[in-house]
Amino acid sequence: KPFKELDAAEIESASVRLLPPDKTVQIMENKELAKYLQDIVIYGKDNSYTECTGQTCRFTITKKDGIQIEVTAINPFIIIDGVGYKCKYEPCEALNRYANSLLDE
Repeated sequence: KPFKELDAAEIESASVRLLPPDKTVQIMENKELAKYLQDIVIYGKDNSYTECTGQTCRFTITKKDGIQIEVTAINPFIIIDGVGYKCKYEPCEALNRYANSLLDE
């Protein structure tokens, strides 16, 4: 769980870009985002995500200490700062649904 220690209070700002439809949404509720990220389980490095098709949800998180993290969900893969990992399906799917729900708001 690469984000199990992530505390919502550490997040200064966050956004998600969904492709398609090529829209970016500012995330206002850091606690909810942190909860979804804390649930992510990775198994090992796997760059075969480049062969995937479908929707991409790219989260950009800026922490209060200035560190920026990019997390891209392409189920069943998570790409963290450019490194791809195979991940557990259900938490990644929940993160994708969360991103799409933000688009509907």
